[in-house]
Order: sequence, then structure tokens, then C-alpha cells
Amino acid sequence: MSGYPDAVEKAYATTIIVSGSLPALRYYEEALKATESPAFHAVRLQILLRMASRFTHHREVQAQSAYQEALDLVESMSPHPGSLGHLLEEYSELLGRMGDKDQAAQLLIRATSEPASEPLPRPIYVLDDSTVPPDDALPEIRQVVDAACELIRGGYYESGKSLADQAFSMAEHHLRLVRYGQWYPLDLIAYAYAQAGRVQDAAETASRMLAMSERYWGPDAPAIAIPLERAAQFYLAESRMLPTARELIQRAAAHRRGDRRGRLRRNEFH
Repeated sequence: MSGYPDAVEKAYATTIIVSGSLPALRYYEEALKATESPAFHAVRLQILLRMASRFTHHREVQAQSAYQEALDLVESMSPHPGSLGHLLEEYSELLGRMGDKDQAAQLLIRATSEPASEPLPRPIYVLDDSTVPPDDALPEIRQVVDAACELIRGGYYESGKSLADQAFSMAEHHLRLVRYGQWYPLDLIAYAYAQAGRVQDAAETASRMLAMSERYWGPDAPAIAIPLERAAQFYLAESRMLPTARELIQRAAAHRRGDRRGRLRRNEFH
């Protein structure tokens, strides 16, 4: 299983780009299930340390759990791996940020007497996870979206549009929500318009979400296939907008074909 940790990282990085963080996390969960046997503990340690490094700035509780299990594994090994000192230092830094100053100090003191001759395993695909917007941005956006949807469904279209514009403006300041599939509240505005019979407004809202994705990823990225298809479904609702829907669907299909060809080309070299 020497290449297994790298394969897990590739699966995680590929999935989080297209589908978001929750589907991607399942690859780590399955990898940990697959390496429960003591025979695979060296592989498990690599996975845990990569998880801890990836999550340390935005999923601190998960990072703490990964560091603690990694430390328990390392302490069961004889002799201790040469990276133990680095593990203690990084775990200490995390606990310090989380407010556990006493435990952080104990780990840091211990690190001075443990081997630190080998580097810790790192994620092989840098996704800039440390810049993910804090989760508290989502409730704020969702609150505005909920109010906009209620106004739209109640027939107060001008006031609803004003709040919808505000929600999009807030999301523009957290464009990395697009990467992690956390922009779903904006979908609700389009559906509210559709329920109110405002098909054109629903389609335009979906187009705004598409434009956000294109600004983040670029218009040629395979990930654009998903918002293209989302936008198309609203344009399909009215016959006069079918040409636009057809164009969006064709673009989405081209992105997906290109993504498959890209994967095939990459597989030729592995």
C-alpha cells in the first residue's frame, strides 16, 4: 500500500474541486477504515498527518483528532519515527490556538527531547485550505437569502430583488465558497422565483451563479459544467429561452468531455 496515501490525496483533491468538502471527506474516512489493521499503521500515519496538516487552519477539531491519533500511533512504534519532534511541535501550536495552553506547553517541552530528523508528510495537492472563509459567513448569507425568498414568494419582487442583490454581494466577498460547494443558499433564490412564476428572474439568478463560478475557476475549467447545467434547467422552463438552454447544455457537455479526456491522458502516465 505504498502508493495508497497519494491515491487518497488525489481522490480528495479531485472531488473537493467538483463536488465540495463533504463528498471529499469520505475518501479520508474510507482510507482510515481501510488502514485499521496494525499491518497498515505506517500508511495510516501518513494519512492522519496529511489530514492534520490540511485541516489545521479551518477544521481545528478534526485536525486535533488526527494529530492525537497520529501521536498515539507514533508512541506505539519502536523506535519512534524521526518526525516525532515535528509532530509534537505542530500539535502544540494547534492546541495553543485552540486555547489549551497547558497541554500545548507540555507537548512543546517534550518536543525538545524527541527526534526531529525527518519531515512530516504533507498534502501533495495544495488547495489553499487555510483561506477558506469562516463558517460564520454562511449563516449571514443564508439569513438574507431566506428573507429574499420569503418576499419573492409573497409577491414583493422589488424588495426581494434588493435582498437577493445583497446576498450575491456578500457571496462575492467569499468566492472560495464556490470551491467548497457552499454557495447552495443562492440556489434558493432561483427556485423562489421559479415557484412564483418568474421564470426569467430565476434564469437570470442562475446565470449570476454561473458568472461567479467562471470568475473563480475561469470559463474553461471542468468544474464549470455543474453551474452550466444548473442554469440550463431554469432556461428550459420557457420555450422562448430554449436556445439559451441548449447552448448551456452543449457547453456543459463539452466541459465534461474535456474533463474525461484529461483524466484519460493523466492515467496514461500513471
